[in-house]
Amino acid sequence: MENQGNCKFTDASAKGGAFFQHRINGRGNAVLDYDNDGRLDVLLTALADRPFLLRNRCPLKNHWLKLRLEGTRSNRSGYGALLTLTAGDLTLRGEALCPTGFLSQGDARPHFGLGPRQKVDRLEIRWPSGCVQVLTNITSDQILKIREPKP
Repeated sequence: MENQGNCKFTDASAKGGAFFQHRINGRGNAVLDYDNDGRLDVLLTALADRPFLLRNRCPLKNHWLKLRLEGTRSNRSGYGALLTLTAGDLTLRGEALCPTGFLSQGDARPHFGLGPRQKVDRLEIRWPSGCVQVLTNITSDQILKIREPKP
């Protein structure tokens, strides 16, 4: 299904290629950025079959930011951190979570799609320890490693 942006979806299986023309007995799936190019990919597992990696090969027209959090006072992966990102007129919120699913685990790095915006004006991280960290003027299209400040 393809989101039309107006609360409506259309069948886009023909655009997806040969994989979407066959039935599989799917079991688990994980969303990840397999090749770290900013485009989210999907790994599917199937009953009595091999796993399928659906690589996102769409031309990259939009910008993105991925975070690799490292807790010092909080847990090592920063799970539970609350994130607020502002890029121009766009405000996005997220939470760093351990991405689990049935028979799978996706990419734990929070990923933000920025559309045409080339930079993030402000990123606020509320770490589980209670520490609040603010970063400004961040370039897009990167995996940004952020370490929780020590007291």
